[in-house]
Amino acid sequence: LATSFSCMGAYVVLYGYSVGVSQMGVFFIVYSLCLLGTRPLFGSMADRFGAPRVLLVGIAFFAASYVAFAAADNLATFIIVAAVGRWRCDGVGFVFGPDRAFTGLDLGMLIGPIIGGMVIEAATPVLGSQPEAYSLMWLAMLVPSIGASLIVLRWNLQRR
Repeated sequence: LATSFSCMGAYVVLYGYSVGVSQMGVFFIVYSLCLLGTRPLFGSMADRFGAPRVLLVGIAFFAASYVAFAAADNLATFIIVAAVGRWRCDGVGFVFGPDRAFTGLDLGMLIGPIIGGMVIEAATPVLGSQPEAYSLMWLAMLVPSIGASLIVLRWNLQRR
């Protein structure tokens, strides 16, 4: 999930500018404000219902935010993406703690922008425009979400 998440930080402003949205700072303001509610909420939900169940909800929001990113083309859409994206369980590492997530988080943050950039660079000439290439990159970043969902589902089944 960190692979996909790192692309948000690396490319959201460039993507916004490529589709003509000049006030991309608003995205980060909304994203940060939503953080104030999601961290305590998902932390208490993980304590109450267990991390595996909460992670499935978070991954679903994570995937939904990237599908929405692929369609974002105005400030209102980016604000919706910021709000939906913040409900993605605040990252797997915050649920599990640093002792279990450090290496995966760091590796994902390292390779995510590299993979995202490669997708954008390869897709731009094929699709004919940079905004379309960014849209494809957001959809490609769903692959880690699908993998994480399968891992968490298996984890849920094993716990039963």
